[in-house]
Amino acid sequence: MAEQMLTVHPLGDLDQLSMIGIRDDRVVELERGVDWRLTAGYDALPTWIGKNLDVRYETKVDKIQWSESGATAFSTTGEEFAARSVICTAPIGVLKSGAIQFSPDLPTSKWQALNGLEMGSVMKILFRFKERFWDDGLTMVGCDGPVRLYWTPLYGWGEDATPVLIAYVGGYRARALSARTEAEAVAIALADLDRIFPKVLPSQLIEDSQRVDWCTNENTRGGYSFVRVGGSGSRQALAASDTGALFWAGDGTATESIAAVVHAAYATGLRSAAEVISFLGR
Repeated sequence: MAEQMLTVHPLGDLDQLSMIGIRDDRVVELERGVDWRLTAGYDALPTWIGKNLDVRYETKVDKIQWSESGATAFSTTGEEFAARSVICTAPIGVLKSGAIQFSPDLPTSKWQALNGLEMGSVMKILFRFKERFWDDGLTMVGCDGPVRLYWTPLYGWGEDATPVLIAYVGGYRARALSARTEAEAVAIALADLDRIFPKVLPSQLIEDSQRVDWCTNENTRGGYSFVRVGGSGSRQALAASDTGALFWAGDGTATESIAAVVHAAYATGLRSAAEVISFLGR
């Protein structure tokens, strides 16, 4: 049970996880309270928030030049975006990979903070079946196989009449499945479901499947962040406003709510926006 909880949310292997970090990240609080689902899909929220913004799609930043008086972001296509301030929201995995160059280099405190954090491995496999074979009201199934958790799209609410299950895999199990082809990963998960539901054999009812592998996504390089052993305080250090006109947001900088979830990342955006307003008002 402990491994189930600790590797499903923090996504790190047990020997990587800081228990102080888990406490500070309020991971256990995820088991309490109320959850909400966006019935129109996750993208409905950023679409609404950014409806009046100049959003550039398919534009990757590979360099940020910063100073006390301004910052410029450079894209891989050669575009330059100069501003009085910049908020960096790149995932921890991208920052640690060196995909973005900083000029001047970041202070030692920032690199130490990044070394104290890690991007957890995570994968989802979506299955659509010919019909539902699970009980009404079922929200999730935990097990001890190659996939630790299955759930229904809306946790048993409303549209969960749709015969869809989502396999969720984290940590070393996600890396193991990521090393397989998509067809092999799907077959492994279906065999696992056949073991859980032997009277039904879900593999005989499958209509379609899709793997979402955050482990290999170069724009994230993992699912979401966790604090490594010895890394207590790393989120606070990364979030600190100590790089001139360059500010920081994203789940790796979450310090005031349950870390490594979407609403925490959103809250860091509000925090960093307030920091920028204060900076520009000096």
